[in-house]
Amino acid sequence: MPDGLFDKDEETGNIAEKGDDKEYKSTLDLVNPENWVFARPGILPSGNLKAKEGAEDEEADDDKKEAKEATMERLIKLEVQDKDNWKISLAGLTDTHKLQGAETKDLNYGVNILTSNRWPGAYAVHYMQK
Repeated sequence: MPDGLFDKDEETGNIAEKGDDKEYKSTLDLVNPENWVFARPGILPSGNLKAKEGAEDEEADDDKKEAKEATMERLIKLEVQDKDNWKISLAGLTDTHKLQGAETKDLNYGVNILTSNRWPGAYAVHYMQK
């Protein structure tokens, strides 16, 4: 989801919608992967959302311990965690229009589409914030 809409409670790990200080990204800003975050824990290489918790084998090699999966935190930036596995494209009307009124605002009617290169069928679609 676009960054700037939710905050994470460090104590509980839950996310909550921001109040009046929401930061809405423009359609053109969302072409950049640094403006996207994971709303839910990401899909791990095993295909699970949560890491399996099993009995620790004391004789396990250090390499196996490093390869063990860890559940991904929420609201981690796409740029940091999984940038190479997503393709971001802009479709539709990609030109920008000026909206006159109380405040001058740029409008773009394009649609941002994130497509997973790792997991076929995993998409995120964004069309205009407020």
